[in-house]
Amino acid sequence: MMKKLGIICLILFLALALYLGSSIVALEEQGVLDVARDIPRTDPWTVTGCRIEDIPEAVRGQLSFKFGGGWFALDAHCPEDWWYHGSFCGPKRVYPLSTPGISVVRGWLLQPGFWWTNTSMENSWEAHVSPAIDWNLSISLGTAGGEIDLRGIRTDCHIRLLNSQLILRPAEAGQESSYSIMSFRSHLIMEIPQDAPVRIRFSGISAKSNLLDLGWEIVDKYYVSPAWSPNTKAVDVQANMLYSELQVIVIEQG
Repeated sequence: MMKKLGIICLILFLALALYLGSSIVALEEQGVLDVARDIPRTDPWTVTGCRIEDIPEAVRGQLSFKFGGGWFALDAHCPEDWWYHGSFCGPKRVYPLSTPGISVVRGWLLQPGFWWTNTSMENSWEAHVSPAIDWNLSISLGTAGGEIDLRGIRTDCHIRLLNSQLILRPAEAGQESSYSIMSFRSHLIMEIPQDAPVRIRFSGISAKSNLLDLGWEIVDKYYVSPAWSPNTKAVDVQANMLYSELQVIVIEQG
């Protein structure tokens, strides 16, 4: 019974995703990232976050983002007095939730209703996290364009993409993090410095990538960058993609 219910739920999800996907055909022709970047930053605005003085003994943070319809940006350039800080605008307002803690910063930044049904491309979220602590991040994006730059942050990051285009900068040399990525009808562009130890495991259905073109060695079903070795701190990426594309760009140093 439970197996049948799971299959039915999967079929319904895929049907919904295909239906929503038809709404961004024009966006794909223009470039989702370009359209999202040009969204005007208008009222209503919400500014929220967690100050360091509120949880001075924090050693790690947990943040969850659920966003649809517009531009999403996340980076490590947080104001020095904050553990995390963000500015959120657009008709689909953010509903920030948090729970008090002694050593853990916790927050949920959500849109009202179902985030994956927001296709208006009228919202803009920009958030920042402090590199002073480790982060567990959960990010769900639907019909969105965005940039996530977590270089210099130790993180366990889970990303879900639906009908979206995202630039991800996950690593720099000496960084140890893990990324789990699931996508449907999306385009993920991953920018990796030449000297960063990274390994990527890629799987999917009707999905494509340029990993073979990079000439990276394959170790235990992972594509590993030239800087990777079993004894170095590295960034692990697990990418499971359906009707999606992964494009890895190696950034040369100097």
